[in-house]
Amino acid sequence: MGNHTDVVFCSQVALEIVCNSLESEQRETVAEAKAGLEGLRRKVNTHNLERVRRVKTKLTRLTGRVAKVRLL
Repeated sequence: MGNHTDVVFCSQVALEIVCNSLESEQRETVAEAKAGLEGLRRKVNTHNLERVRRVKTKLTRLTGRVAKVRLL
């Protein structure tokens, strides 16, 4: 019985670590998105468009990782 409890506990700890990491990355990405959109609002140019495109790509990847965790 102890082995099962240990596995469940370790799984819960691992899931908590992953969720905390994803949450931290989400906060950072939202801050980047706000800054990128503000830059684009001020001036539409290639640099600002690329900045927003990179954030969009990062958000898409993050969303995919979150979806995988939800399937667990």
